[in-house]
Order: sequence, then structure tokens, then C-alpha cells
Amino acid sequence: MAAAENQNLFRYFIECNLSLLAPEGLLYYLTPSAWSYEQSSTKLRSYIWQNYHTYYIIQFENKGIFQNIHDQYKFACFMLSQDTKQQEFIPVLFLRHDEFILQRLWYKGLEKLTLAYPTELIRNTEGQILLELKSTTDLQLLDKIKSSFTQNKIDSDLH
Repeated sequence: MAAAENQNLFRYFIECNLSLLAPEGLLYYLTPSAWSYEQSSTKLRSYIWQNYHTYYIIQFENKGIFQNIHDQYKFACFMLSQDTKQQEFIPVLFLRHDEFILQRLWYKGLEKLTLAYPTELIRNTEGQILLELKSTTDLQLLDKIKSSFTQNKIDSDLH
């Protein structure tokens, strides 16, 4: 898959763990967040979206959580299982800056903090990247831009 294409070991780590996942098992990850948006991880993302259920994705900047790692380094926590049923939404949180969110991963109530990220948006985004959206307002703005662009294209095609 992706690890042979690039030297980022976290992709290899993700791929190896996916291959070891038992049918009823769950994988919890803490990795660099780059796999969710960099071009060299496109095949890995596509494979995950097609073959696994994503319970949540939480991305955050270090901001002193991990010693000896730059404060702006971004991480992702996410949980997967081998459920291939099509998901309509993935609960996400982006651009977090506090360690509080790491503590919440293990307790109920996380869903109240997350944004329901439409999987259709992932499928329709080049490279199947995750856009770092913070709110439903961001989603509404994307829809408005998309519909405006689509309408302008239709208008120009008619003239």
C-alpha cells in the first residue's frame, strides 16, 4: 500500500496494525495527523474509508502535551474496526489545543463535542482528504460554495 511509496514510518505502522486486526477487534491509534491529508497517504486513506469503520478522529496540536516535541506538531487519535458498512458520518474534532480532549477519549460524552463529518465530503474531495473543519457553520459554508460553483458552471455552460 502506501508505506513502500514513502519513508514515513507511521503509515507503515498503521498498515501493519490493520493487517493484524481481529474480526471483532478495535484499533486505537495515536499518530501524526499527516496521514489524513498528505498526498502520499491517499491510498491508505482510501483503503481505510472502504474497509473499516471509523469511530472518531480527533486531531490536535501538541501544545506541551508531549515533552521534547514541538508545540505545533499535529497528532491524530482515531479508532477503527473491521466493519465495512457504509458510514454516513464520522465524528471528528480538529484543531484542538488542550490535553482535556485526550482525557475525554476514554469517557462517554465525546460525541457531544464532535462534528458529524459527512463521508460523502471525503469521497468527493480530491485525494479523499479530511478538511480541518471546526463547526457545522464550516460545513454550511462549503455547501454554499459548492452550490454557487455548480450554478456558475451550469450558467456558463448554457451561454
